[in-house]
Amino acid sequence: EKWGISVVSVYLNKMGKNLLAIKGVTRSHSKNKIPELLIQTHPFHISRIILLPIHQNTLKKTLLGNQFRFCHFLFIPDNSETVDIKYAREKTTIFSIHVNQIKQSPFRTQASQNFLNSYNEPRKLFVSRKQSDKSTKRKQKILFITHNLNIEGAPKVLFEIASAMVKTKRWQPIIFSQEEGPLSQEFEDLNIPIHLVTEVIEKSMADNCYDLKQKKFLATIHILDQINPDIVFANTIVSSIAIAAAYERKIPAVWMIHESSYPSPIQNMQSFCAHAENLQAFLTAENIVFCAQSTMDIYKKFDFNGRFNLVKNAPSTSYESVSTSPELKLKAKAILGIPSDNICLLNIGVIHENKNQLLIIKALQHINNKNVHLLLIGARNNSPYLDKIKETVINLNLEKQVSILSEDKNVHPYYQAADIYILPSRSESYPLTILEAMSFSLPILCTAVFGMNEQVKFNVNAYPISPDNENDLAGKIAILINDPGKRKQMGKKSKQIIDSLPKHRNMIEEHIKIIEQSQKHL
Repeated sequence: EKWGISVVSVYLNKMGKNLLAIKGVTRSHSKNKIPELLIQTHPFHISRIILLPIHQNTLKKTLLGNQFRFCHFLFIPDNSETVDIKYAREKTTIFSIHVNQIKQSPFRTQASQNFLNSYNEPRKLFVSRKQSDKSTKRKQKILFITHNLNIEGAPKVLFEIASAMVKTKRWQPIIFSQEEGPLSQEFEDLNIPIHLVTEVIEKSMADNCYDLKQKKFLATIHILDQINPDIVFANTIVSSIAIAAAYERKIPAVWMIHESSYPSPIQNMQSFCAHAENLQAFLTAENIVFCAQSTMDIYKKFDFNGRFNLVKNAPSTSYESVSTSPELKLKAKAILGIPSDNICLLNIGVIHENKNQLLIIKALQHINNKNVHLLLIGARNNSPYLDKIKETVINLNLEKQVSILSEDKNVHPYYQAADIYILPSRSESYPLTILEAMSFSLPILCTAVFGMNEQVKFNVNAYPISPDNENDLAGKIAILINDPGKRKQMGKKSKQIIDSLPKHRNMIEEHIKIIEQSQKHL
């Protein structure tokens, strides 16, 4: 009472660990300032509580009161005795929960039991807002929330889904993105509105916050209030906070997760998923979609209510009827300025440590054949990793054998010119570029990580490579350079395999089916 904190806590035994859900209310001493609260379970286990003003007018950027509510999830380490809520700046403890007391009577109150039930069946929390709209037959508004609009796998899949929904004439897609990017124009050409997080923050109460997660949460609340969508579709693991915002506004949400590791291949995903906003997203998303079985398996312990779905990626329809021939390959090489007698190695994707393009550069120095040319497509400005690659190219005297080009919306000419496709990534889920390369009948050299094992057949249309062994990669490249028959045979197998995988139509239909199912409230 002294600090204005009231808490309903529920102790759950899940996954053999201690999962605590804390729901509470607090107040600020200032009517226009959002307090910053931390929760601590151990000297090294501290997380920030995301707060939602109870009385507010987000569209007018004002607080009408000084009360805030929160719903926070965390794992309690086995050696923790208390859970402390603190002010972030002063580190002053303002509320403590004794773990032993919770263990003695986990579901002591009816309020605790009701709270637990609401998370076991989150659909019961959603109230249908569409009954009054059926007579008007208005288009259903779907808000796509994404981390960026770059030419990358996840945003490209999102674009394919959104563009297909426009064509149905039943849906009105709207984009809410953390960053602008080259795909922005593609959405605008389809008359799909785009809202940027930075712009919304400036117009909303989020501008009053210091914490970035709090800013994004309130900005998402603001855009939900402004647009009033019928459903939210959040793209990638980093959009988990959007699921929390949708839950607060009782809007059903679908969450599409592409990452097999985040933010780096050495990240402990179990620990990352245990972050409060991620836990809440796993508990409250109406459906969660993965594009690879191996990626879904990473998160299986967080499938609290059997709402995981598998929908494998597929390249756009433009890849379903491509023509390939020696004549077309020579023509494509001529256009790109690659000598006709050169073997063209290709890698497409943002130049980044995880994509591991530096390995290909280092492997080239071990190949005793100067008639080899490497195309790297995906350069962006202000990238230290790109600078390192350029420096290595110069140091190894490979300037005449390596072309580094900016990311491009139209990559068909590069696939057409290529003889071998290489993807040495340290982590992937179900990369589109592998599927696109197989559509052009290319032999593949790739690491055997996660969903790539579900795409290619090793020693049939692809050779596995080590992400850390440049000599291994050089040896595999040399095998294919010196054996045109092997390249052709493996390329034919690539085309046969891609033809047997789910098509673009299947991917779109499955996503729309999941979205529509998520709207059907119980």
